[in-house]
Amino acid sequence: MDIPIARWTDRDILIPNELEERQIFHLLKKGSSWTRWNRQLGYYQRWAEITENSVREADNNNLLATHKSDILYEHYVNILKGLATFEEGVNRLRKGDKRVFLYSEDYAFFVRALSPINYWLTFLSKINCGDYRWAEKTPYREEFFKALDDLCHAGETAGFSGEPRDPDTPASLRYHLWHAVFLSRLPYPDPLPELPKRPKKDAIVATGERVPCSGIWEPLDMEEDQLFGVMNYLHGETKAPTFRQTFIDHTEERFGYNEDIINVRWRLIWRDDRYEDGTIPEEEKDYIFVRPVPEGAEDPFGTDGLEYIKKHHLPHPFLAGARRKTDRVEGGEPCPRDGYWWSPANKSQGRIFRKGEIMPIITSREYAESYWLWGGEMEKK
Repeated sequence: MDIPIARWTDRDILIPNELEERQIFHLLKKGSSWTRWNRQLGYYQRWAEITENSVREADNNNLLATHKSDILYEHYVNILKGLATFEEGVNRLRKGDKRVFLYSEDYAFFVRALSPINYWLTFLSKINCGDYRWAEKTPYREEFFKALDDLCHAGETAGFSGEPRDPDTPASLRYHLWHAVFLSRLPYPDPLPELPKRPKKDAIVATGERVPCSGIWEPLDMEEDQLFGVMNYLHGETKAPTFRQTFIDHTEERFGYNEDIINVRWRLIWRDDRYEDGTIPEEEKDYIFVRPVPEGAEDPFGTDGLEYIKKHHLPHPFLAGARRKTDRVEGGEPCPRDGYWWSPANKSQGRIFRKGEIMPIITSREYAESYWLWGGEMEKK
């Protein structure tokens, strides 16, 4: 499938404002920092300690031999292997090696450390679904799963820095409902630093080209220096990804936006050379983490932007002011305004219509109705 290239149009593309850009930049740096990953290592160590306590007590009380405990020595060994792999990744990152974030077999330390975590998350889901009955006498059962839950939640912002498994996967971050609802609720330094000045000589790579260095990059129009979305952390020696460009879509009643996967140019904002000189930046002393969330407190990261909006009776940030009557028009009715219109019944017939022009009626086996949706002030390219 051909991937469209980025072209600047008058369509309502969702792009962070200046404050949100600074907030996202901070989160990208924090999410890829040694401090963040070293902090999560502590939670991994705690989980391993509770596992050791469980198997030792079960062994001392003859629960392992009688199959009355579900946490076994072999599980403890696997968790220790995962812990050692995670710790190796943290130690390498401390020396400035950013390859620990890659999916390559030679460097995927954090990825390989997920194996025992994923095993027990799957095991827990089977218990919750009733597919497996937990051995009631398992020592430290509640503490074991509480430590596992804390370890997983301590992975906040993990998605900001890890390389995807599939190299053809679009860049992980795009601006959407989550940012509009939750971004302002997260903790930041006060004052929040300005974005760094762009390098004097622009480093720019297009989708599919080799990224020369790890760091924070921003997506641009393929022909002009127009920002086309939210910055991302890209990894040196990998292929520059495509980008999920989001745009306001008033016909999408649930989320209020839609997205296209496009080719872009990536411009370097900040090269990640942290720890290469053996030091840790002073700013990392002030990093604030919010997960695991204290009992009874609300998760500032949230889980679902739409549910949060409904729960707190907030206006939808993308659907506010939506012009429903002029965003959809039935075939045979006059066009309500100038612009590009398209029909789900036959997308290839999209074109510019003028106000008052009668919209064609399209016969389609898939669509009982013939209607047209407004796509913007200008024709798509």
